[in-house]
Amino acid sequence: MRRRFECFAPVIAATVIALVAAAPALGKGEAPSRPDGGSYLNAKGVVSSSMTQPPRAIFGPAATHSVYVAQPTDDGIALARVDTADSQAIRTRIIGGAYSIPTVAIDKSTSGLSTDGSTLVLAQPLVGLWQPSTRFEILDAKSLRLRKTIRLRGTYSFDAISPDGDRMFLIEYTSQRDPSQYLVRAYDVSSGRLLRAPVIDPSEKGEPMTGKPITREVSSSGRWAYTLYRGSDEGPFVHALDTMKGEAVCVDLAGLVQSADMRHATLAMSTDGSQLTVAARNGNRLAVIDAETLEAIAPPAPGSTDGGGGGVAWLLIVVAAALGLGAGGAIMLTRGRESGLAAPDA
Repeated sequence: MRRRFECFAPVIAATVIALVAAAPALGKGEAPSRPDGGSYLNAKGVVSSSMTQPPRAIFGPAATHSVYVAQPTDDGIALARVDTADSQAIRTRIIGGAYSIPTVAIDKSTSGLSTDGSTLVLAQPLVGLWQPSTRFEILDAKSLRLRKTIRLRGTYSFDAISPDGDRMFLIEYTSQRDPSQYLVRAYDVSSGRLLRAPVIDPSEKGEPMTGKPITREVSSSGRWAYTLYRGSDEGPFVHALDTMKGEAVCVDLAGLVQSADMRHATLAMSTDGSQLTVAARNGNRLAVIDAETLEAIAPPAPGSTDGGGGGVAWLLIVVAAALGLGAGGAIMLTRGRESGLAAPDA
């Protein structure tokens, strides 16, 4: 079995190299409409009629110098943990089935890795909103050994994970026809229990959750998962999920951000973690969110400084990794993150 793993090492190393080189140029367009889950779920990577997922990757905590790559093979998924400081340091494991690193937004942001580097979640793609059950794999992120398989009745997709990996958040689809009808649910990994109360913003009680997740940003501690949504009846917003408390706040962007600017909008955290910036595809800042008060305001006038730079920091990470690993090909990459409509857990 070890020799079989070693055979995959060159393939996975090449995959990581291709991934890092291609990251800045990834396409972010939506897929055409599908009858099995809606165009945005298909674009998000949640739905797959073939149950075959493309290669995906996620960066580990900076201190670990690691990248996790899921590469489809004839035997299932070849999962690898690669040391970005030493591309020859690769730990590999074959996972049977169509599991992969989950994507949580239309721009293919990936998530599922806890900030402490202990836990990695893999998800199976959905064949449709009607499927009777959903499966997830919980792995030890260091050894890549399986800890447990989670099987839930109903249709779910992965959304976020707490910094210590003890709690994960899922999107439960409550309609077999409309993917915009859903609830955010918390799952306690230690007890193996899906918490009864959905995660709901107290100010949004009684209102249906709608919208499409465009992109994801996560605080450096991994505690806060910020997801930018468009297509909501109430206008664009950022869903701020506290993955430690199981609480969330929907930050309204109506009046600050126009719908026309939302299709390829981005999120970037300032270097000091105090502000989250919403920007258009051309780089123009649309809104600034205070990370402490979770209030959105118009961005400072051009030329002023506000401590921003999350996007630049991310670019530097990619460049540094590219220098360490080489260059080539293309696949889907993202930071350790996640998505969904959520709020305080009762």
